[in-house]
Amino acid sequence: MRIETKLTLIGALAILALDAICARLSFMGGFSYALFLPASIAVYFWVTYRAAKYLNIQGAIAFGAFLGLVDATIGWKISNWLGGDPAGVSKNITFSRWCTIAFWVMIYGVLISLIAFSIASHRNNRKIS
Repeated sequence: MRIETKLTLIGALAILALDAICARLSFMGGFSYALFLPASIAVYFWVTYRAAKYLNIQGAIAFGAFLGLVDATIGWKISNWLGGDPAGVSKNITFSRWCTIAFWVMIYGVLISLIAFSIASHRNNRKIS
C-alpha cells in the first residue's frame, strides 16, 4: 500500500475517532460538542503536517478537503448516533443547508491543511509548489 493511501486512511480514521470520542464525552458530560473544536483543529493539523512531505500544494488542498468531507458526512452521522446532538438540532437541517455546512467544513479542512503544509515546508526548507 502506498504511503499516501495509508496517510489518507489514518487521517480519515483519526477524524472519525475524534468525532466518536467527542460525541460520547459531550453526551455523558452534558456540554456542547463545539467545545471540542481545538481538538479538531489539532487532528486536522497533525495529520496534514505528517503528510506534508509526500504532498505538493494541490495535494494538501485536496487532502484537507477530503478530511472535511469525511468529517461533515460520516463523522457527523457517527456523532449523531452516539448522542453528540442531544438537543436534536441536526434533525431540522435540510439537504441544502447540510450541503452548505459540508462545504464550509471542507474549507475549514483546506485552511488548516494549508497552514500545516506551509509550516512543515518551511521547517524542512522545502520550496512550496
